[in-house]
Amino acid sequence: MGVLAVIAIAVIVNVTSPSEGGPAVVLVLLLSFYVVFVDLFLIVLRLVWRKKLGDKKELQLSLMLAFLPILVVGAHNFGGGWVIGGISSLLAVGIGCALVVRI
Repeated sequence: MGVLAVIAIAVIVNVTSPSEGGPAVVLVLLLSFYVVFVDLFLIVLRLVWRKKLGDKKELQLSLMLAFLPILVVGAHNFGGGWVIGGISSLLAVGIGCALVVRI
């Protein structure tokens, strides 16, 4: 899935712009970035913890952590700024990760 997402990102970036493509292209681009980040965080978690967490917890944590870049960009686009958007996004993802680890 990660390889297909990287190919989709490369095609979208090279073929169209956000103003030409419309909201559907932007949605596919953000979804592709999310899939790439999920794969990257899953690889990092597996390398760092080496099966101490379990497959389900690793996947849940990578799904939560991969949402961080999307949240930061979204908070910045809504006028929050990089500092406030980054802090609030880190707080939200931190709470989510704490819940995933505890449950």
